[in-house]
Amino acid sequence: MEIMKADPEARKQALLFIIAMAILGGCAIFGVTQYLDSIKEWLLSDPRAYAGRLRIIFLGMAVFLSLPICGLSIWLWRLGADILAGKRFPPAGWRIISDTPILKGPAASLKGYLCKGMAFFLTAMMLMLWFALWRLQEMLKL
Repeated sequence: MEIMKADPEARKQALLFIIAMAILGGCAIFGVTQYLDSIKEWLLSDPRAYAGRLRIIFLGMAVFLSLPICGLSIWLWRLGADILAGKRFPPAGWRIISDTPILKGPAASLKGYLCKGMAFFLTAMMLMLWFALWRLQEMLKL
């Protein structure tokens, strides 16, 4: 069985990306908790503007929760498309972080369809998140 060798530079970039995203997520959590009282005060300061401000918060939640899901979904769709186009996994030209056996033919196509299926599923989950937040604000009569 043919093996595609890992790219040490890709491994380093993947690790740096994970560290950067963990730091960014930690900063976002810290920022929200640090300013929670200020956000609450802003939200409740004007009763007439309450509904509009709560909608802004819901929209912000939807956007920030959707961004990583959307990014992963796009990446998975592209990966699946490249697998199906080349009938090979991992696709030629893609850098990998660990030594990986090369699959060809139907086995590779199955992985390609699975990647595209997961991308579709994540997109559907993201749309359901938006729908759930929309329904929640409708139920709250905002």
